[in-house]
Amino acid sequence: MTIALIAVLCLTVGIQFLALLGMGPRRAIGDEGSYIRPQDPSEARPPQSFIRPPVLPAIAALCQGPNGSGERRLRLLMALASLLTVLLTALSGWCLGGATVALLAAAILAAQPERIVLACHVWPDALLGLIATLLGLVSLQANASLALAIVAGALCAVGTMTRIDFLVAVPFFVAGWLMSGNDATVAVVACLAGPTVVVLVAMSMRNARRYGIFLPDTTWAFNLTVMDAERELEDVPQSIARSFATWSEKPLKEGPRLGLASLSRSLTSPGSLLASVGHRLRVMLGPDTFVRENLLPKHRAYPELGERARALLDRALVLAFPALVAVVIATTIGSSRAPGSFALPGLALLLAPVLFFARTRFRLAAMPALSLLAADGLIRIGTTSWSEPRVGISCLVGAAALTWLMTRYRGSKESRSS
Repeated sequence: MTIALIAVLCLTVGIQFLALLGMGPRRAIGDEGSYIRPQDPSEARPPQSFIRPPVLPAIAALCQGPNGSGERRLRLLMALASLLTVLLTALSGWCLGGATVALLAAAILAAQPERIVLACHVWPDALLGLIATLLGLVSLQANASLALAIVAGALCAVGTMTRIDFLVAVPFFVAGWLMSGNDATVAVVACLAGPTVVVLVAMSMRNARRYGIFLPDTTWAFNLTVMDAERELEDVPQSIARSFATWSEKPLKEGPRLGLASLSRSLTSPGSLLASVGHRLRVMLGPDTFVRENLLPKHRAYPELGERARALLDRALVLAFPALVAVVIATTIGSSRAPGSFALPGLALLLAPVLFFARTRFRLAAMPALSLLAADGLIRIGTTSWSEPRVGISCLVGAAALTWLMTRYRGSKESRSS
């Protein structure tokens, strides 16, 4: 079994580098360009009118070569982060249920076409998946110590500095830690949550000094603007285009006010707000739209990719993630076992896109947790099916039916921005 696991990990490395090198030259899409070509520190206004968390821009700056181009290094680093996530998912599977769960979890995650493609691009999602997987691995450790709490708190802080949405995962992780029977002393809770509070204040102070805005980030305000526009227009491309136009016309300091005003308007129409949340939930659990609509078209990220490869990849992207979610749901119900605390940080990262601004690439951070849940559930159902075949058959039929239902809903087309 160990040899098989090593073989899967080696195959994952081969597939990832085949995607990185074999899909032809790729173009930067949307805000990927602002990460690849980081802002000059002397500039007073951030790219695209947003104040972003500093981790990925800092990594991009470190990757810049003498001639100012570090794109290859940066894409390679993202691919390595994704490969490390697969390795840590296998390690988490080993802690959760032994070598068989480790092998299956690594294989499921490695085979996800969204992961393979997005790992070749420069967005924070691959890093968030890595951080969430590390937090899940910490959760699987028995008799967690104060030292582990300090490590976990540091990971939460780094996640928040990578993308502000990670704030949603922090309370879920802390709650999972406490529900697992670990120490709940003031010192432990302070170690878990304190570093995140410190970095939020530090980021706010930096932005106040540099831009005159005492906030750690302003992308949240843009997402609220998109949420309100989508509720009114019921069309994702138009809502994002209108939000970009509104933001580009306003001074940087107006962004937070626009976001709060959008939230206030949305709350006055709870019916349409709930309907848009339902739509975003279906988008986040359904077929990929981001890669298929923003990266795969011939005039977009991969102009030299062959038509046959493009068509095969498109079909895989329609099916893969809905099937993963369906297996998780079917096996969780079939085994009558709630997801463990190890999955909470990753699953929590699906919450912000569902509530505010859905992009299927955002779910890359949740794929390791879902792969672990699917692997553990399949092993448990498989073991039960030896004595109760009906359980296995019911789960198989249920997963197939759920996959079919989720692939029927294609959602609205995504905007050509990212």
